[in-house]
Amino acid sequence: MDEARLGAIDHCYFCGKPNTKVSKLIAGPGVAICDGCVTEAWFTLIKGYGPSMQIAPGKTGSRCSFCSLERTPQATRKGARICSDCIELCKRIIGQGSPPKTEPTSGERTCSFCARPQEAASKLVAGPGVHICNFCVIDAVAVVEQGATTNHVSAEALEDETDDDEACSFCGKPVAEVASVAYGPRVRICDECLDLCVEITAEEPV
Repeated sequence: MDEARLGAIDHCYFCGKPNTKVSKLIAGPGVAICDGCVTEAWFTLIKGYGPSMQIAPGKTGSRCSFCSLERTPQATRKGARICSDCIELCKRIIGQGSPPKTEPTSGERTCSFCARPQEAASKLVAGPGVHICNFCVIDAVAVVEQGATTNHVSAEALEDETDDDEACSFCGKPVAEVASVAYGPRVRICDECLDLCVEITAEEPV
């Protein structure tokens, strides 16, 4: 499995977007998935549903489109399937958890969690004075659903960044009024805003 070579596979088999409309396209044997659908597939397996994907029925003979193994669970859309192991591999290929690719310049919009500039991410979702990239959306889903801790997102705030009026940096809801929160450096996102961010990262780019 690797990034699709230009001209070999020219679109994502899950959402149908051409390679000119996505940041990365990862190819398997006669199939490909874009970075946005990797995010949604991960979210789907964690939450049990997604904006446009669903959990594939665990029937005998239901093989992952990438590894051809009968691994479960699998996320599916438009007849294409991807298992959890292949999703993990795709996450590494697209750079999930890696440092920013370039140093941001003054005035450039960057992810508030990992500091990636907009040009280094396929999507940058904005809140009031804050942003989260598609890579950190994946991390945050793992944090709020599994209690994981990644390079840029964690389940707890740093000791010197706690305060009595903690609230989601995106919607402003107090932390006490939401089910779960993912923390970055002086930034927070609640599970409700994260669900919305997954939908936005799965949308067709304009």
